Amino acid sequence: MTSVRIDLIKRSYLNYKKLLLKEKGPFLLEKKSEPEEGDIRVFGVFPPVYLLIAEKLSRLPDIFKVIPLSEEVKLSYLNKTTPMFIFSALPLCLCALPLEFYAERALLFNYSKKIGSTCKNSIYKCKSYALNTIIPKYSYQGKFIALERERLLKYGLKLDKNHLIKEQVLILPEEVKAEIKESYEFFMSATPKSLFKGKNFYGIVEPQDRTSAKLTVYLPETYKGREVEIKIGNFVVFKGVLYAEKLVIKNFPLFYDYSFLEEALSVQVRKL
Repeated sequence: MTSVRIDLIKRSYLNYKKLLLKEKGPFLLEKKSEPEEGDIRVFGVFPPVYLLIAEKLSRLPDIFKVIPLSEEVKLSYLNKTTPMFIFSALPLCLCALPLEFYAERALLFNYSKKIGSTCKNSIYKCKSYALNTIIPKYSYQGKFIALERERLLKYGLKLDKNHLIKEQVLILPEEVKAEIKESYEFFMSATPKSLFKGKNFYGIVEPQDRTSAKLTVYLPETYKGREVEIKIGNFVVFKGVLYAEKLVIKNFPLFYDYSFLEEALSVQVRKL
């Protein structure tokens, strides 16, 4: 690789890192369509991420294997085997990244839209490329692929399909824990109750140590892949995309009675 090309790749990488400072999303999209094998879809984030739906899993029909695509050609084109997609109706050229992820149908349905499709032969080439390509660790292209990998994991895609059916965990910050404890101090010595039910959830609290507990909130399956806000009184304890029906909140303050959560805990879901 010539020094001129290396300099261009370096410049592209540094420009992309600057662009990531303005990162936003994921956004709910208005025009929705069911994800299908062969779809090329744009994911609702900025900077944009594109996904090829490579496979619908037969044993887990709501889970799809996807391969990320990038319009950053200088950073994503590794060699002559890199699959490329050139759109005639759009000023767009995409390169496949040598990565595979798993995504739930709800996430793809709500946060991505179809912009094209491809054939089984192209899907096979992309899957083979993802499986067999060695990612250059110390080059700017390797660093770029690592950035995209971490972005997709953050947005709810998984490297292992089994992770999609497990719990979503967050750890309550110490300052929020202290404020909740102070606001509901009376319940540190009330009648014991650790199982409670709200309008659109039910929850269980389990002590973890002398000062903290684990709050598990079970939510409707239809909330998966949607933006949810969970508040306790005036305190927002979670705001983001829900990827599982079971949300575990760790480092929750330890009370004797949690019946107050039936009224204090509220779950708001963004309308589709």
